[in-house]
Amino acid sequence: MVITAAHCVYKMQEDRVLIGVGRYDLDDYNEDGAEMHDVRRLLWHPEFSTRVVSDADIALVTMQRPVTFNDIIGPICLWTEKESETVTKSGFIAGWGTDEFGNSKTQYPRVVEAEIASATDCISTWKASAVTERTLCAGNRDGSGPCLGDSGGGLMIRRDTHWVLRGIVSLGERGTSGRCQLSQYVLYCDLSKHLTWINENLS
Repeated sequence: MVITAAHCVYKMQEDRVLIGVGRYDLDDYNEDGAEMHDVRRLLWHPEFSTRVVSDADIALVTMQRPVTFNDIIGPICLWTEKESETVTKSGFIAGWGTDEFGNSKTQYPRVVEAEIASATDCISTWKASAVTERTLCAGNRDGSGPCLGDSGGGLMIRRDTHWVLRGIVSLGERGTSGRCQLSQYVLYCDLSKHLTWINENLS
């Protein structure tokens, strides 16, 4: 099972989506240890809408066959209510999207550590209607962070020996030139507010 943003797969047909796991070099289609998977089911949240900034921007992707875990492919744990008891100040995001200068998608992923913002600071960047109890903001506001093409990626938290998925990249601010405004926080779908729906559809 893969978790992504609903807007990445909304109203797409399963045979139009291919999942790559263990990928690093996008120019190397024969990477050792990587796998390509056809999709059996795409399921986006029933409350997702393209007409508004949706706080249900989450989708589940079921693959045709199981993933084989190895040295470069491993699972990430779901966020839990217990995880919320621990204050988390930052998380990591990885992706192959464009950079802050508008340069095209990269051959190798960039990894950025981003500060998780309070709801008050989040509203200072986004319209109040976009910030709900089911969203969260993260970013460094210093020119580093996820950009165009990074949507659907995870906000990952390190917990001792394992990683936990905290949120999904949903929306970033664009400037008049169409470039990412990385001086602003990025809006995430808060995974902790969708655990019931996720667990109901994991089978």
